[in-house]
Amino acid sequence: MRILHLLSSRLWSGASESVVWLALAQRALGHQVYIATDRLKQTPHSYEALIQPVLESFDLAYPGSLSDKPLWMSDKSKPWHLLSDIWHLKKTSFDVLHSHLSHDHYLAYWGLPKGALLVRSIHTVRALRRTLPKAHGYTCFNEHMCLQCQPAMVLSALIDESIKPLSVQKRDDIRAQMGFSKKTYLIGMASTFKPKRRHDLALEVFKQYVLQSRQSVHLLLAGDGELESDIRTKIHTLGLNPYVSLIGYLSLEEYRQFLPVLDELWVFGLENDYAARIGRQAKEAGLRLVAVDEGALKQYADVRIAALPAQDRKNRDSNSVFIHQIASTILAGNNSKRQPYMKNNLEIAAQVVEFYKKLITEVL
Repeated sequence: MRILHLLSSRLWSGASESVVWLALAQRALGHQVYIATDRLKQTPHSYEALIQPVLESFDLAYPGSLSDKPLWMSDKSKPWHLLSDIWHLKKTSFDVLHSHLSHDHYLAYWGLPKGALLVRSIHTVRALRRTLPKAHGYTCFNEHMCLQCQPAMVLSALIDESIKPLSVQKRDDIRAQMGFSKKTYLIGMASTFKPKRRHDLALEVFKQYVLQSRQSVHLLLAGDGELESDIRTKIHTLGLNPYVSLIGYLSLEEYRQFLPVLDELWVFGLENDYAARIGRQAKEAGLRLVAVDEGALKQYADVRIAALPAQDRKNRDSNSVFIHQIASTILAGNNSKRQPYMKNNLEIAAQVVEFYKKLITEVL
C-alpha cells in the first residue's frame, strides 16, 4: 500500500512526532510510506527543532513534485503554491492520503488522487470543526471523539520506543552527574513554556508540595519558550530557587536520557497532542504520572486532577485553597504506579492499516 501523510508543520513537536513513528511502523509492516511537511517556513523559534532533518534521517521525506521541486505544504502558501500542490497530488498514485493538520485537510480534499482513500486525523478537540472538509474516515485520540465523526478509530499515542527504565546503577550515576543524591525525589515537566501548559499553576502547587512534603524534592523544567522569563520570575518570587531548575530544550537523545531519571512527571495541560504521547512515555519510563484530565491522559495517570478552573487573580484566598487542594491530592495519591495496557507502535500501525483496508472495501 502506498501511503502519504500530509503534515503542514516544520516543527518536531505535538502531533508531528506521533506521525513519524506511525509512518516508520507502517513502513516496517511492508508499506511504501512518506511524509510531506512544510518546506516554506524553515526558520523555527530558537526553542523548537525542525522536523525536516528527522524525516531525512529516517528517509521518510516525500521526494517532491513531478518536476523535482518540493510540495509547498504550508499554511502560509501563496494561492499559486496551493494550486501547485493540488495539481501535484492529483497526479500521484498513492492509495491513501492521511491528513493531520487543518491546512492538510483542505489540501487532501481538493488534491485527492482518483481512486485514493482520504483519512483525516483528529489530534485535538478544536480539530473537529464543521467548516473542515469531510473525509472517508477519521482517526481520533479517544472513543468520545470517534462518536462525533464516523467511520472512525482511536489512534493511540505512538512514541520513541527506546524510552525505557534505567538500571538502578545507571540512574544513580546520571543523577550524581546532575548534582542530585539517590534520596532526592525528582519531579519533572517537559514541554514548551506556553500558557496552556500551566507552568505558573504548577509552580504554585509545587510550593505547597514542598511545604507539605518531608522528603528532599526537586522540580526539573525541561523546555523553552515564550514564557521562560515569566517562569524564572515566578520561581524567584515564590522562593523556589533551591528547589527548581530550568534545564533548557532537550534534543531527542537528551530527552531519552532525561525521562527515566525522574521519579514523577507532571502534566498540567496539553496543547496539540490529545493522544497524550507524553503519558505513554512516562509509563514506558516507569514513572509516576500526575496529570490533568485532558485528552487521553486519564488512561495513563496515577494521580488524576479532575479539573483546573481558571484562576481568579482578584481572589487570592480562593486560589490558595484551590492550589492547596491540588497539592494535597498529589501527596495523598497512592504511590504505587499503574501499568496500563499499551499497544506498541507496530500493533497501532497494523490497526490503522486494517482501518484503511476496511474503508477501501466499504466506502470507495
